[in-house]
Amino acid sequence: MEKEVVIHQWTVWPARMQPVRATMAWLVVLAGIITAGQVSILLGIGIAMAFFISVGEILLPSRYIFTSEGTEIRSIYKMTKKKWSSYTGWRETDKGFYLIGKGSRPFIIRRRSLMVYCFAERDKIINLLTKFIAPQKNDQT
Repeated sequence: MEKEVVIHQWTVWPARMQPVRATMAWLVVLAGIITAGQVSILLGIGIAMAFFISVGEILLPSRYIFTSEGTEIRSIYKMTKKKWSSYTGWRETDKGFYLIGKGSRPFIIRRRSLMVYCFAERDKIINLLTKFIAPQKNDQT
C-alpha cells in the first residue's frame, strides 16, 4: 500500500475577505446563543451547535489538503476526507472550486459534493484538479 503524499495544502478563512459582514454574523450568532441561553442552558448549547454547523464553514478557518489519494478538509468541528474517485468532475466558482460527487440522484450528488474555497493560487489548484478529476463542461447540478 502506497503512503499518502501531501501535494498541496492551504488554510482559508472566508470571513477575513469581508470583515464587516463577518463581525455582523458573529454578533447575530452571539445574540442567538445568549437569548437561547437565558431560556435554557441546553437550548443555548443546541443553538450554538446549530449556528456553528450552519455557518462555521464561512466564519471559522478551514485547512484544505490535496493528497495523492484525495481531498481532506479540516476545521474546528469537522474533518472530511474523500478519495479522488468519489468525484465525477469539478467547476470553478467565484469563491473557489466545486467538486461534484458521484450519485444517481441530484440530492445524493449535492450531499457528496464539496466546495473548496480558494482565493489565491487558483492556477495551481486548477492544474492539480485537472490531474485527478475531469473538469465539468456543463452545469448539471
